[in-house]
Amino acid sequence: MTKDVILSVMERIHLLNTIPKKGSILENKIIRTILEKIEFGAKEYKELEFDQNKENGNIKWNNEKAKEITIKIEDAENEIIIKAFKILDEKKEMPLTLMSLYEKFEWGEKICQIEIKPDQEGKDQKQEED
Repeated sequence: MTKDVILSVMERIHLLNTIPKKGSILENKIIRTILEKIEFGAKEYKELEFDQNKENGNIKWNNEKAKEITIKIEDAENEIIIKAFKILDEKKEMPLTLMSLYEKFEWGEKICQIEIKPDQEGKDQKQEED
């Protein structure tokens, strides 16, 4: 299955920092295809006027020139991306800032499910399942 995913400049940067940097030969081939879809080319880099703060490493760009892109994600690519989020989740290191990005890829597999069940007094209560 293929799915179109719309990504902002910030989401692309987050995804570049989240996906694995190494894996098996097959995983590396899939990672390479993801990178080809989300990396910034020289022309785009220049247009966005990227600049990195040397003191704290923060990256900034001209947001007025920023455009969202639509990429096609295959199931195998989605599995690699979700696996990266699962690793962060298992370590309890998943930042809140990545949740909306994770949700764009969660069609393949959910990390956890939340079910609403009434408690003994009839009030709704959230229960988390792994």
